[in-house]
Amino acid sequence: MSTVVPRTFFIQRPGSCADENNSELSEFLEYSENMSSGDHSGIWILKPSSCSNRGCGIVVVRGTQKVLECIGMSNSHNQEEDSPVSAGKEIDPSRRRLQRSRGWIVQEYMERPLLISGRKFDVRCFVLLVLRDGDLRAYLYEEGYVRTSCRRYNLKDLSDRETHLTNDAVQKKSAAYGKHENGNKLNYEEWQTVIDRDYPDAPPGVVHNVILPQILRQTTISIRATRDRLSQSDIRKSFELLGYDYMVDSEYRSTLIEVNSNPCLEFSCPMLERLLPEMMENVFQIAVDGLLPPPAEKMRTKLAQSTVDSIAQQQNRFQELDISDAIL
Repeated sequence: MSTVVPRTFFIQRPGSCADENNSELSEFLEYSENMSSGDHSGIWILKPSSCSNRGCGIVVVRGTQKVLECIGMSNSHNQEEDSPVSAGKEIDPSRRRLQRSRGWIVQEYMERPLLISGRKFDVRCFVLLVLRDGDLRAYLYEEGYVRTSCRRYNLKDLSDRETHLTNDAVQKKSAAYGKHENGNKLNYEEWQTVIDRDYPDAPPGVVHNVILPQILRQTTISIRATRDRLSQSDIRKSFELLGYDYMVDSEYRSTLIEVNSNPCLEFSCPMLERLLPEMMENVFQIAVDGLLPPPAEKMRTKLAQSTVDSIAQQQNRFQELDISDAIL
């Protein structure tokens, strides 16, 4: 999975699951020590293990000690008394949310990302899971979009959320929101145009020929890795839409940074006013229509027949993923 996600640790609050917590913490400390001895700056992004959507509680810090301070495990590594909150010190809301979490995702930060006009971005993709009587199917929507930050990328001020977090809930609070792109969003074709302008030595058609095939493969691997758990449900028929977030480094290599079980479906720009309704129509075509077939042809009214014909003409843009054990 190292080719799919950054090095990531799940560190639980002391006392919640001591053995597992100590194991993950020890692994993190060992890895962080080895990493700092190389050419890596030791930058980490921290997220609460729950309720971290819309950028809530997420911080970026440098160094092992800063990580431990943020999650309230400095010095002894398992004593909450060392946290700034416990000591009565001022702490920003994001770090306060972190310290109140039952666990933390500690993830290696991509220090050399591909940029858009000097600014950080990520790629939002949509994955549909459909479960029917234990049979799991997964689909990737062929159209996603790019979310950009408002400020130029740099590693001098890691606390600047408008530089380092591309979540729309964070960026829309900026006075520069929408200044560079409508709603801080680009479609894939617009993204390719920017790459052609900013990176003239990039491989031809790098978005569709290099990056998106990687994303397809990595998404498939992620579903395969969790297939058995995702298939376990007492509900015979269900579906779920997931938001997959990818980053791309300066060598055009994509990395899956997180999966959201409640992806934002807000119309924050004209592109999404078109994309999201079309996608949801496709979601219901795959997940619902087969379970609720139309009346027999001879029983249909003119309106019913017109609706059936209209649905039949709609293009479904979800690509089914091969989540079997076949070699990718």
